[in-house]
Amino acid sequence: MYHMSALLCDWLTFNEHAQVNGVVFVSNYAGITWSMITTLYNPEFEKEFTSYFQKSLPIRVKSLDIFNEPPFFDAIWAMVSIILSKKLKSRFHLHGKSLVKIYNEIGYECIPDEYLPDDYEGPRAGTIAQVVEKMIEDMRRPEFLTYIRDLSSGKYGVDKSRIPAKTSDESPAASYRKINTD
Repeated sequence: MYHMSALLCDWLTFNEHAQVNGVVFVSNYAGITWSMITTLYNPEFEKEFTSYFQKSLPIRVKSLDIFNEPPFFDAIWAMVSIILSKKLKSRFHLHGKSLVKIYNEIGYECIPDEYLPDDYEGPRAGTIAQVVEKMIEDMRRPEFLTYIRDLSSGKYGVDKSRIPAKTSDESPAASYRKINTD
């Protein structure tokens, strides 16, 4: 799951439009069970992926909208929210079963047909299958495959031994000096 999420993020960063204008993530949690969460959840991967998502991903995340969240979502949120920045927490929106706010925020034309009101007649993104097929087709383009091979080549990385330890007050590890402007 984490690898798929990382691939999706890399695909988004390949799109200059997404980098410049930002993205809105919309997730449908219908059908998610507690056993699925406990099977997929890995605290170490979650922490690393969240750090990547918040600090390294060159995309402005406008919002993360979740609908059809299960009754136990509060427990999931308690596990995940402790590693999120205040800014990212403020961009999470829970919608329950209603898509009205999502329609208003991102527009009907970006939403798959299965989630549109029956009486909607305007522009459409297509069915979920069509949207996924277009995304896979886009990921198979030679330029994107070259980009992913380059990212996976091992020439990029982080030397974790050089990352300074966090201080207890989480203040920036830098020195400041007063500049006289007189």
